[in-house]
Amino acid sequence: MVEPAPAVLRGEWASLRAGAGAVRTEARVQVLQDGKVGDSVRVRASAAASSFLAKVTGDGQLEVAQ
Repeated sequence: MVEPAPAVLRGEWASLRAGAGAVRTEARVQVLQDGKVGDSVRVRASAAASSFLAKVTGDGQLEVAQ
């Protein structure tokens, strides 16, 4: 069985979506770990000193991990 390719790669920039209901935001974040769809990976916003977890939802796409 062939492993699926990562949807996000360490060092890449990806799109992060967050929000609830009608209020949604999108931001660009740097990916700190490789990840496949469904994985939680560490990411960092461009001006942030700390990182946080985000869930991989597609190629170059993430959402805030719950």
